[in-house]
Amino acid sequence: MTINNFLYIFMMIILFVFFLYIVYLTTLFIGKTNKRYSFSKNIKIIEKVSISNGIFLMIIELNSKYYLISVAKDKVELIDTMNDLNVVQNEVNENKFGDIFMSKIRNSIKKEK
Repeated sequence: MTINNFLYIFMMIILFVFFLYIVYLTTLFIGKTNKRYSFSKNIKIIEKVSISNGIFLMIIELNSKYYLISVAKDKVELIDTMNDLNVVQNEVNENKFGDIFMSKIRNSIKKEK
């Protein structure tokens, strides 16, 4: 391998790293811009559930009232209005993949014996 080939490969690696850095900075800028436009002091999205491709049910809070709305590609419809909302917390299962995988292997070994 000659010096020219080595320098060429080295420059390509440097350019690739520089390109990744520019992409990272651009992504940060776009994320901050979107966050600034999506932040609102008066309207809060409590929950959003996808019903199908492009159709959502949303619970929003506006002036201490809660609204259940349907959001589709071309329209938004008000379904119900609520004065108070009882929020149900989902139980989060914090099992890690490795723990689940090892328990499955142990169970299959016990079944074989």
